[in-house]
Parts: sequence; C-alpha cells; structure tokens
Amino acid sequence: MRRFGPLVIAAALVLLTFGAYRLADVLRAAPPVIDGPSGSVLYASDFEIAPEEWDTYDGRLSARITDGILKIDVGDVDSAPFVPTRWHFGDFDAQVIAAAVGGPPV
Repeated sequence: MRRFGPLVIAAALVLLTFGAYRLADVLRAAPPVIDGPSGSVLYASDFEIAPEEWDTYDGRLSARITDGILKIDVGDVDSAPFVPTRWHFGDFDAQVIAAAVGGPPV
C-alpha cells in the first residue's frame, strides 16, 4: 500500500486541478447579471425586435412568438409553463400585459 500512496496523491491532485479548471470555465461562461437603480427599466420586449432572446418550445406545453405576441399554450393540468429569456436579472419587479385566448370559462 505504501508504494501506491504517492500515486493516489498525484491522481487526486490531477483531479482537483481538472475540477478547478472546469469550474472556472463554467463561471466564465455564465451570463452577467443585469442590475440597475431602483425604478429604472432594465428590459422591455414587444417580441418583434429580438425574438431570438427567448427560449421557445413545442409540445403539450408550448411557447412560441408569432406576430409580435408570445403565446404560451398549457395543454396539461397541474403544469407550470415558463419561457426563459437569455438575460439574467438581480432583484427585479416584472409587469406583464396578458390575455386569455382560449380554455374553459372561468
């Protein structure tokens, strides 16, 4: 066992070094967090100018941008659809204009 001790220590150091480099790569690739003074508008979208900023998807839960409108279809009960944007914000307050365009009467 004594002859494998230095080999085990060397392997552990190599793995630690590799892990540190991978963590640094991940942290460098993380998008910056957008923050600003209280009350300022940090982002506004009408979904016509830059639709590629939004992650859309198809399926029973779907989200797509058509004619400047973000349409989210919820085709499953007890589900929570979401549409992430490519931006990351710190502490924020969101305002949304929404309208139901289908579904059972409330």
